[in-house]
Amino acid sequence: VLNIDWNALTADSAGATTTEQFIVELEKEVPKYNSVVVLMHDAGTKQATAEALPTIIQYFRERGFEFENFYSIIKKIYKLGNINYVNIVTQSDEISG
Repeated sequence: VLNIDWNALTADSAGATTTEQFIVELEKEVPKYNSVVVLMHDAGTKQATAEALPTIIQYFRERGFEFENFYSIIKKIYKLGNINYVNIVTQSDEISG
């Protein structure tokens, strides 16, 4: 069984509705990690979340993060024999393949 879980959030489900609020929430957790999985919601009432996505992507890129899909990360994890934990956003020096 492979478990993939989030370790940062934008608080869009808790009432945050602006890009600035989302970034403030990310700043609480992102600096603690080399790999980040961000919890965000895509419900119809979360239009601000979708609109903030380009800024959130830029936020991560400016901090040296790269984006990968789950499939490519899972392939790397299985290849390396480490299936304890998988993250979707990883800093470039963490996973080499």
